[in-house]
Amino acid sequence: MHAGALDDKRKGDKRFVALSDFLEHVPTDCPHELFSGEGDAKARASQAVPTFADTAHAIVNIRENAATETAALIIPAVGNNKLRHETLQRFMLANDSVTLAVEVPIWLRESDIAAIEARWGIRLAAKARRGERTITGHIDFLQVRNGAVHLLDYKPDATTNKPFAQLTIYALALSHLTGIPLFDFKCAWFNEHQYCEFFPRTILARHAPNQINERAA
Repeated sequence: MHAGALDDKRKGDKRFVALSDFLEHVPTDCPHELFSGEGDAKARASQAVPTFADTAHAIVNIRENAATETAALIIPAVGNNKLRHETLQRFMLANDSVTLAVEVPIWLRESDIAAIEARWGIRLAAKARRGERTITGHIDFLQVRNGAVHLLDYKPDATTNKPFAQLTIYALALSHLTGIPLFDFKCAWFNEHQYCEFFPRTILARHAPNQINERAA
């Protein structure tokens, strides 16, 4: 993970202190062993099947913004396809005041997955034949702006690749790990041509009967 100067960038945001604390402790708290190895109990958020998300009724706002403009500036200037993603991340981290961190790891163990499933009444990952389930992933860009936490994923094929499940897992995980209500998260995927944004809380396929009011949480 790479993080900017959090204190300098977000001095005025007091509601998301838990997010700042999480980012600052990632180097010591991240269970790196969960991100390696194979097995049916391990899953990558980027490979998730959106069975828990009602994507048919998703409301996606398509627009151009600073992310698309930056991608349009940086991507054509980098000849090596493998370096384009990393170069865009580093540029936005250094030059975009709302981008707090890039390549942010998220991790969910069996107890975390079970807690999220119970809270929202969904099946986040299939039961493993052996071992406890884990889900891991990396958030491309983490931003705080307009009173919300924004999770962005750069997709060169943004028109056809719509990572609803991947981004929703990121939001659910970061909400669970920080205690910040899901109401305060927005997700988006983008490239140099378009930016597609949605609220992860609105596409969960069904809700638990005892779900608390997220706005009041």
